[in-house]
Amino acid sequence: MAEAGLHSHVAIYNWTFLLGQSLMPGVNALLLGSLMYRSRLVPRVLPVLGLIGAPLLITADFATLFGGIGQYSSWAALAALPVAAWELSLGVWLVVKGFKPSPITGPPRPGRCPRRPTGPRPEQATRPRRPPPTHAMQLIARGTMIEKKGAKDRSAARAPLS
Repeated sequence: MAEAGLHSHVAIYNWTFLLGQSLMPGVNALLLGSLMYRSRLVPRVLPVLGLIGAPLLITADFATLFGGIGQYSSWAALAALPVAAWELSLGVWLVVKGFKPSPITGPPRPGRCPRRPTGPRPEQATRPRRPPPTHAMQLIARGTMIEKKGAKDRSAARAPLS
């Protein structure tokens, strides 16, 4: 009985290691490699190494998951080498050189805010501003005023007295 429990713990440990320590670096290399490749913040060779290694590692993980190869076989180790090289080379490159200068990572230009233009927009400068709504207008908009005055009542109230 105790031996069956031991085998289940070992199986859970092996699956956790396979999914957490082996599959996630492949997914990471795929996502981060495509982001670095498109942004050109690092030399293109580095993300290409991750983009080549990620499908190899993910394929090896699924082959291990379905019993095609052993978890500690030479095929699994060969599939993990490009992703290991990708992670090591990216870390060393970023520590030594950093990102390439770009509009995203570069310093802002002096005398100008790069995010928001200053001054009013052209369409706002030409049209007049509306006055804030009065309490009666808010009640009408909500539909809480039952009785509304007609146009005749308003014109009569504004007409000069004779």
